[in-house]
Amino acid sequence: LKLQADEIERLKKAVATQTATLEDAGRSTANLQAELQTANAFKMRLLGLASHNLKDPLAEVETLSGVIAAELRDQPGAGSQLERIRASAHEMHSMIVDMLDLAARDLGQLSLERSSVNTVTVLRDALDQLNPSARQKQQVISLFHEGDCIVTADARRVRQVFENLIDNAI
Repeated sequence: LKLQADEIERLKKAVATQTATLEDAGRSTANLQAELQTANAFKMRLLGLASHNLKDPLAEVETLSGVIAAELRDQPGAGSQLERIRASAHEMHSMIVDMLDLAARDLGQLSLERSSVNTVTVLRDALDQLNPSARQKQQVISLFHEGDCIVTADARRVRQVFENLIDNAI
């Protein structure tokens, strides 16, 4: 009987020790999770802020380089160089928009603007945008289609998909 009482006491102490260890681990996990949430929130704020502050000046570079390229179209080399600047600015602008979209998605604030979208028109616009990059690499991109393809979607997102696919192919 004495052995049983000693064994029960030993088991109680072992259970108490294990319980304390598990409680400590639970507190550590909760602390780490809180730190991770704080770091993630900071990352999302920083990403959103940086992306937003870069987007507007870059859009201006893209627009103005397009205007200058159109004006200098007749001067050898000038138009193509400015077109490269405009295409690069557009590519950077797209990356920034992608980062903003990721931040919005992670915050649960990504919105879609659904409408009737002619995918042929959107694809043609994406091709027009990326053709200068293709030409620089001596590639030709052509679009052959019959009729229109109308879908209900977010036109900007559809264009983003087309641009990413075409850009990756180039």
